[in-house]
Amino acid sequence: MFIPIKTYSVLDEVSAQLKKLILDGTLRPGDIFPSEFYLANQLNVSRTVIRESKKSLIGMGLLEVRGKRTYVRDDTYNAAIGLMSYGFQLEKGSIEELIEARKVIENETAALAALRATDEMINKLKMFLEKQKESIDSHDKAAFVANDLEWHSTIAEASQNRLLAGMVMTIHNMLEVVIATTLEKPQSDKEAYLFHKEITEAIIRRDPDDARRAMNEHLNHIQTIILKILSTNNQNDILINRKEKIKKTNIYER
Repeated sequence: MFIPIKTYSVLDEVSAQLKKLILDGTLRPGDIFPSEFYLANQLNVSRTVIRESKKSLIGMGLLEVRGKRTYVRDDTYNAAIGLMSYGFQLEKGSIEELIEARKVIENETAALAALRATDEMINKLKMFLEKQKESIDSHDKAAFVANDLEWHSTIAEASQNRLLAGMVMTIHNMLEVVIATTLEKPQSDKEAYLFHKEITEAIIRRDPDDARRAMNEHLNHIQTIILKILSTNNQNDILINRKEKIKKTNIYER
């Protein structure tokens, strides 16, 4: 089950092997994590290395301490999705890459939603669409953003693919500032609403091809706005000054 460590990056190698045991299901959610003594003998490393590796896995959200024992967390699925976001940010991925990934993933979740959405999910889509219209009429862009997110989240849920749904929300979280700034463009909320309405209608008709096409047009439109924003602003400034940007635009206050 284990491979003895022979490289210089001992801690990294140990952490990688222990993380793999969790992510591939060898250790299941709720399982007691093997003791430091056992792991040290199996991997031919010191207990200090095992202890430091465990700390890193706890920090990633894969393990948790209860009393004197360490357990595999019950929600390791969400933790694994979170690692994707963490790794992307460590590698300094670009906003352009995120936008491209968003289009690929959300186009397909829309198509799957048209095939798999339950009546309850369709009713939720209609509800959030109606709330978007109300926020446009009341000129409340903060409410529009909130219901926009809920609408996209519901489509991801309606795909009934947990991995895709998790990736959709992870990308949304990573792009939240630049997505919010698109609403500074006049009439952008009305434009988004019309796209949302078209996509929702395609899902109601159970037309995956039309849902995919409409979502692609919607995200292409957003991409054009975002790239224009990036061309006139420093990309790093947008991300680094995240809290200040949100506070300044007042978009996320509810």
